[in-house]
Amino acid sequence: MDIKLQDYFRATDEHNTLVLNDLIYAEYRSYLGPTQHKLWSEDHFMVFVIQGIKKIITTDQQYTIQPGEGLFLKKGSFVMSEIPDQDDCYKSLLLFTSDQYLCDFFKELQHLFPSDPQNQIIHTSVPFTVDHQLQSLLQAISDISTQAHSSKEKEIAKLRVKELLIHILDVKSNHTLRECLQALTIKNNEVQLKEVMESNFTANIALKDFAQLAGMSLSKFKRHFESFYQTSPGKWLLHKRLQHAQRLLNSTDMNISEIAFHCGFQNLSHFSKVFKQHTGFSPTEFQKEDLL
Repeated sequence: MDIKLQDYFRATDEHNTLVLNDLIYAEYRSYLGPTQHKLWSEDHFMVFVIQGIKKIITTDQQYTIQPGEGLFLKKGSFVMSEIPDQDDCYKSLLLFTSDQYLCDFFKELQHLFPSDPQNQIIHTSVPFTVDHQLQSLLQAISDISTQAHSSKEKEIAKLRVKELLIHILDVKSNHTLRECLQALTIKNNEVQLKEVMESNFTANIALKDFAQLAGMSLSKFKRHFESFYQTSPGKWLLHKRLQHAQRLLNSTDMNISEIAFHCGFQNLSHFSKVFKQHTGFSPTEFQKEDLL
């Protein structure tokens, strides 16, 4: 199963982590060589790279993030890898924000960020500008996070995070991010369902986790899913994953194991078995014959 980021940071003392109700701030360090992980997040989040290089793959985009750069990721699944710098260290800061936090944020600050429905487009990922002032704000949050034990200190940390978000969204070049975050506060069951499934069908997570990403109970999710797609979630996911696998087999240099991993199959043998059942060919035969 894919790793849930929130559970990872809550369960470890290895990284400096600050949990503030609908916010989580985390400092991640790695001294390993280049590593690759399949992850998912129940909250939207921003990644700020400090040392090394971060590579992120979503279903439709690939990013390489250098030190001093930032990327917003809509809640969902992705493949991440990090490459340490010359000092054998990778470091990034992560800020997780729930749907409710964003709703409250824009409601409180609508005089600063008025909503424009015509320009609200949801993106699964958005790069954004990290200037010197933002770097200073990140350092301030980092300093506070190491000592935020009392209620007073945690409230100060929340104010710092709010200041950070206001600054990010006030930078003119970050208008796409601002419009995306505002669009995420608009609730529509069918739109949310479609976005979650089309963006995350390669995630190796339980059905209840897909329901959580869509903001629904499991029973409500199944009901809306079958009404919208006219099939069961399990059948739809298998069909989408096999379609994606066929595209990767014919358009990339990935080996069969990598394709099984990226498409959300439990293991190579399971992938090979269901692939042959549905196409009549093994993945290797399909790749050699270029049958798409």
